[in-house]
Amino acid sequence: MTTNYVMVEALTLIRDHLGPEKAGSFASGIDGSDEIRVFWIDRDHHRQAVQMMVKHPDKHWSICDCASFVVMQTFGIDHAFAYDADFAQAGFTPVG
Repeated sequence: MTTNYVMVEALTLIRDHLGPEKAGSFASGIDGSDEIRVFWIDRDHHRQAVQMMVKHPDKHWSICDCASFVVMQTFGIDHAFAYDADFAQAGFTPVG
């Protein structure tokens, strides 16, 4: 599972480094995948993510990370494909 916020970040990176055609192919591949679910952040989850970010001023968590944390908590997900320490700081197990 991933979120539309993560997709925005990934598509921007792919476009910047590989071009818009590759970004479009990536988006199409995710959209057509039976193995990857994209959870669309709604107003309530966004507000929860903002509250989480505000509650932790000592952390440098992005709104995208906080939205992921909220979704992971909602679905009982404890492992994240992540390379930075943010997910471990939030109590999740990074895999990657």
